[in-house]
Amino acid sequence: MIDPKANSENVQEPESGTQPTLITKGPDMLKPSTEDKIAGTIHEVKGATKEEIGKVADDQALENAGNVEKLAGKGQKIVGELKKAVGE
Repeated sequence: MIDPKANSENVQEPESGTQPTLITKGPDMLKPSTEDKIAGTIHEVKGATKEEIGKVADDQALENAGNVEKLAGKGQKIVGELKKAVGE
């Protein structure tokens, strides 16, 4: 059985109505540029999925929303690359 309190030093108590936040310390912590690139990729995939579902379902609004999210993801990845270039 897994003890939910086993890593309690890594979990910050959430405010009412929110999820717990994992506190990362040391070498396991991601750089902000990497976080942006990962989040951008996730948005690109979600956007592409919405876009394709919108095409199949003939739902122009969903297709457009997917395209916007996909473009936002590309933008976020560019921000990550810029942060990496300046050393953040």
